[in-house]
Amino acid sequence: MTHWIAHLEGGPRRVNHAAVFIKSHIFSFGGYCTGGNFEVAKPIDIHALNICIYATLTLFYYHTFVNELERLKVPFHRYGHTAVNWRDRAYIFGGRNDRNGACNKLFCFDPETLRWSRVSTKGEVPGARDGHSASVLNDKMYLFGGYEDALQRFSNDMYTFDFRLSQWSLLSTTGTPPIWRDFHTSSVIKNFILIFGGRSDEAGQFHTNSEVYCNKLVTFDTTTNVWTQPKVKGYVPYGRRSHTAFVYRDEMYIFGGYNSLQDVHFADMHKFNLESNWWVSVRVYGRGPGVRRRHCCCVVDDDAGGGDRRGGATGGSRVFLFGGTRPLPMSLQPFVLPTDELLVDLSDLHVLQFKPSLKTLSMLVIIEKKLDTSCLPAMLRFDVVVRVCVCLVCVCVRVCGLCVCVCLVCVCVCLVCVRARVLCCACVVLDTNNNNNNNHIIYININIININNNNIKNNIINSNINNNNIINNNNN
Repeated sequence: MTHWIAHLEGGPRRVNHAAVFIKSHIFSFGGYCTGGNFEVAKPIDIHALNICIYATLTLFYYHTFVNELERLKVPFHRYGHTAVNWRDRAYIFGGRNDRNGACNKLFCFDPETLRWSRVSTKGEVPGARDGHSASVLNDKMYLFGGYEDALQRFSNDMYTFDFRLSQWSLLSTTGTPPIWRDFHTSSVIKNFILIFGGRSDEAGQFHTNSEVYCNKLVTFDTTTNVWTQPKVKGYVPYGRRSHTAFVYRDEMYIFGGYNSLQDVHFADMHKFNLESNWWVSVRVYGRGPGVRRRHCCCVVDDDAGGGDRRGGATGGSRVFLFGGTRPLPMSLQPFVLPTDELLVDLSDLHVLQFKPSLKTLSMLVIIEKKLDTSCLPAMLRFDVVVRVCVCLVCVCVRVCGLCVCVCLVCVCVCLVCVRARVLCCACVVLDTNNNNNNNHIIYININIININNNNIKNNIINSNINNNNIINNNNN
């Protein structure tokens, strides 16, 4: 039974961002936010979510660079890009902003050192673009479609990047490829890449505002480079763009999206089985994300952490869905200027679990029905309270020399931070400078990079679960 098990507020407000799951963290890169200044040159920002305690931290990169070479190692802030995970490193390609336009450089982010590098590549490099898709299979990244900036056209080319050789290739394919498109999704099942949705145009490659939303699924066989359009059955979803897709147990799921011809934002979930070519509408229980587009999602296996294991039972895989945009409520639209788009950017996070444990389902009922918990064991009562107050916006204050994290949403002591003993950036630096290594800190992941014109000094505090001690990497 698929169930939405958590809903959190106060995360990064982003649309058209990109995210990857690496070890115990989800890293979200860049994205657009209404009201932000995207004509100013600045490096891309990163938000990290610890899936074990549902707490976020912003990894700041201060951009006073000593020379041009140092600046080129860090991607500029962008939206419409892609991020993939290969060997526990994140690779960013494409995207655009209002100042720089689109980009075709490949960047690598190492979560262990919290450092960027620009990947030196060779071969047939794809043109600068945004709205493309990227998937990883067998040490190769497959890049499809998008909107090419220089040619001002949609693409339906398939490129590969061989991570071992650092080489780009434009694949010569057979069969009928998908029509030119952007803001579609690509999913990997076995040796196949599944392309669904996206925005096309009646003029083919060129954008004339005569949009087309195709709901035909097309598969690409990576062993033969052949495109195939299977004869699907079942409940086929409407065509859409800016949705998300993920794979669970060799089935592709899609959620949300937008169709401008119908002027509809979607909140439905569908799954496709490649063996039977069946589409099915998925019923999901619990409080869902609601209609949205331009959001992100990451699939997390509970073996990575955060599962219900104390009783010996492990829950099913989870999906973390966050950000995006949706229409303003009708009650607020009369107060919006005619020049403004009637959309609101979202900062929430929703967690989907395919096979929640009986303990998780019981806690959800207790919370929903507001049942008395006084008869429960202390540990279960604590878990229920944590699920009620799972806060993403906290401030760390010092009380009698001790750090206490206070939630800015409900103005209470954040029990998640208390449970994990997370300290804020300033407190960590203060405690480190005082050589106080007796703090029982379970989780800290903070990046502090100071760069001046005389020398480059990297102060990186990257502490994880390790005998409850602080591990300082390159802490000078």
